[in-house]
Amino acid sequence: MSKRLIMHIVNESLKEVSNYKESHCLIAVCLYQKYLNEAYLDAVIDFVNHNFKRCSVILCDSVYRHTRLIDSPGSIEDAYRFSREEGNFWLKNNLKILERLTIESDLSLWEQWVFDSANYKKQEKLVNNLYDNDINFQACINLEIEEYIERHFKSKNLSLENEDLYEWAKKCSTDYYIEECAGLLSIWRNLRMQYILYPAVIPAPFAYIFKKFVNIRDPNALQWLHIDFKKIKLYELKNKIEVDSISHHLIT
Repeated sequence: MSKRLIMHIVNESLKEVSNYKESHCLIAVCLYQKYLNEAYLDAVIDFVNHNFKRCSVILCDSVYRHTRLIDSPGSIEDAYRFSREEGNFWLKNNLKILERLTIESDLSLWEQWVFDSANYKKQEKLVNNLYDNDINFQACINLEIEEYIERHFKSKNLSLENEDLYEWAKKCSTDYYIEECAGLLSIWRNLRMQYILYPAVIPAPFAYIFKKFVNIRDPNALQWLHIDFKKIKLYELKNKIEVDSISHHLIT
């Protein structure tokens, strides 16, 4: 018995499926997101090939240098090198799948939109100013941070009662989210993609900055498509493959 991965899209606000065909999508690959890896990524590429005009893939590797510092001693340079090594490992495992893209496509690294982008500094200033002065945005980021730290400490058997480590983790995580938000704004202002594909609901800080800075005039300027996967069993019977069931839906 073998298995095939099929996905469906859960869309928060899109109304017209036909809009895809002339659209530009972004696949933002996070290193430790298993649902954008190997067989899962393969299912995404199939969907993109059939539904979009252009696809940009960005490997969000170096942004993980911030959270790497939480419980790994060393410098920010060491953390950067580690995150890049992890990124190279991901590419080694998935490059052949990305090469299956048959539409116009491009592949880039996170640092190209952050370290090497003059526009990023403007977005970073914008996001930092929002974080310093908008209590609702602060709340969005702080809630994400608290949930992340709780998961991380639990996975590492660390105590939340360790105040020094907790404050350090909060500082590293804040740097991570500020850079992610500013980086996404920088990417959008350069690429003007209409959709971001990701295997989870949109994080609250992203939704906030999209509403504040991107979709302020056009609510459909940038949409988040939540990818969901199902494992479909394939049975071999008399040299034929039969599919038990298949689900590939757009939920509006």
